[in-house]
Amino acid sequence: MRWGPCLAAALLALGLGVAGGPAAANPIPVDGKDPRDGTAVTGFRLQSEDGGAFLYFLCDEGEQNPRLWISHAETIGESTKPFRLAYSIDGGPRQDHWFFVLPNLKSGAFFPRYNQMYEARFGETPEMFDKQAGSVNQAYVDWYDNIYNSVVADFGFGGDAAVVKLWEATDGAADGGRDGASYTYLFNLIPLPDFMPRLKSCYESPRNYTPVTPSG
Repeated sequence: MRWGPCLAAALLALGLGVAGGPAAANPIPVDGKDPRDGTAVTGFRLQSEDGGAFLYFLCDEGEQNPRLWISHAETIGESTKPFRLAYSIDGGPRQDHWFFVLPNLKSGAFFPRYNQMYEARFGETPEMFDKQAGSVNQAYVDWYDNIYNSVVADFGFGGDAAVVKLWEATDGAADGGRDGASYTYLFNLIPLPDFMPRLKSCYESPRNYTPVTPSG
């Protein structure tokens, strides 16, 4: 596999080591139904190099934005609890995000919990409501959607290797779980551009996108 300095830099960016031997990391197509409402779900699943975790990139015909999930063998926390996840692409700047625990307690879904976290990268948050129109401001919707598309693009087109670290959600951690147990996984991103067309129904190329790699 074409790791080389990208892998070493990715590990160093988070100050992490990754245990375990290599595992099959080629993406696997996902096609199914959302058990909640029966809507069609398409996308793909990427296995970590040690086989311990999966990233899911999904489109649900009932939702506008792409879904990014992570799943592994350990309980992350109580259902709907927020937890932290960080990643580095090819050793680039660490990206910190929030996910929430899904009902099986061993998976989580990305969501932008605090708008302020994203202003450095995406600009000032637009007003959420258009008072004159009496509806949600379209500029806010576009800004919010761009976060989802950009995070998915970080993995889909951003580089060769990603180191991902998640922290369990614990009630005792004031910052949402950083004091909980942590888990680190390495993902090979090289095959992902060929699978991104599976997200065509919900993914759009992000606006003003800058890769989160050292050169970006």
